[in-house]
Amino acid sequence: MGNLVGSNLFNALILGLDNLFYPGLLFAEAHGSHLAAIFTALAMYAVVLIGASYQAARKLALLSWDTLLLLGLYALR
Repeated sequence: MGNLVGSNLFNALILGLDNLFYPGLLFAEAHGSHLAAIFTALAMYAVVLIGASYQAARKLALLSWDTLLLLGLYALR
């Protein structure tokens, strides 16, 4: 799981760096049908990063808040 998340976050970092050198906005070139998936993936990255730096004191049904939020975001996609 760590390799999967790490690889995806590294790919997002590369896209962010590419956006710095791209004339205009890189996301503006994406087709409208892909924008929901892009923003869902970015939201999931944010949840993973926040969840990795925050230790949940209490879990609901054996899952912490970040896991439940990731499942919810995946279900919305």
